[in-house]
Amino acid sequence: DGVLTGGVGELEKAMDEEELEDAWTRINEVRQKEIEEAEKLGDRKGIIKKPNSNRSIRYVEALSILKSLDLQKHAKEIKTEDLSGGGLRFLFFGRPKLKTAEMKSERDTVFLMAKEKLNHEDAKQVRILLSLYMRIMGDSRSCPVFGSHWSSLGFQGNDPGTDLRDAGLFGLLQMCYMAEIHPDLTKRVMKLSRDSEQKFPFAVVSLNWTGTVMQVLREGKLFHMINKTKSVFEVCNLLHSAIYYTFIVKWKNEQRTIIHFGEVRRAVDKQVRANPVDIIKKFEAYQETMKVRNAAIAGAAAGGGEISSM
Repeated sequence: DGVLTGGVGELEKAMDEEELEDAWTRINEVRQKEIEEAEKLGDRKGIIKKPNSNRSIRYVEALSILKSLDLQKHAKEIKTEDLSGGGLRFLFFGRPKLKTAEMKSERDTVFLMAKEKLNHEDAKQVRILLSLYMRIMGDSRSCPVFGSHWSSLGFQGNDPGTDLRDAGLFGLLQMCYMAEIHPDLTKRVMKLSRDSEQKFPFAVVSLNWTGTVMQVLREGKLFHMINKTKSVFEVCNLLHSAIYYTFIVKWKNEQRTIIHFGEVRRAVDKQVRANPVDIIKKFEAYQETMKVRNAAIAGAAAGGGEISSM
């Protein structure tokens, strides 16, 4: 139950920066041959498609693009609230509510977006997907839409859209947010996901946490924070990153491997659903620690000194 499988490519075996750079160079060489071959084949049937632009799409632009899609066609498919488990909490404090119609609409958009599948014929959607790859892999060049290279990002097949079915484009958006807004966390997650003993599929695990985020949102446990920030997407994306942080701390400290994923997933899910705000606060404390560390490293570098790693 909950055991995941994924490609174990050359990058997943590399752990230090020099090995990662060498492995990535070799993979880029293979990928470039795939692109050249695709061009020779005339891009038949779109099986290997090279986009017209290498420009990376940032998170804010991606959010705007996805919000502009015709998502209302999924309106009858979504469940936006599940307040059945409130119990005594609701009895004493009342049922949680979003304060404005705009917030309710944005809440609904989250669930509608999660129903929307990746459309390979939509150039903007494809560019969002490729931007995620380019940002995490640190490459400015485009890559084929389909191919085995996606396993290095933790997708389980040649078509990322297959793994995105349950979380839809919202799952893709959450990965884009984490990669851009929390690059230190993303780098830490990716390094652990490629560990020879503790490896796990980054993208597939991320989509599991998107599912947890949506359930917590349904249960009304984020409403207070949303009412304060006035942004459903910001709070949901922050929680997603916080869950991934919680997961890798537990995964690394307890020396877990892929055979333990189901057990760890259930434990993290239970912890998050019990108190999602506490999960976010712990992640924010980690962020502050990283800011201090990075500032100290920058200061030591400027002064010609050294600082030990944390």
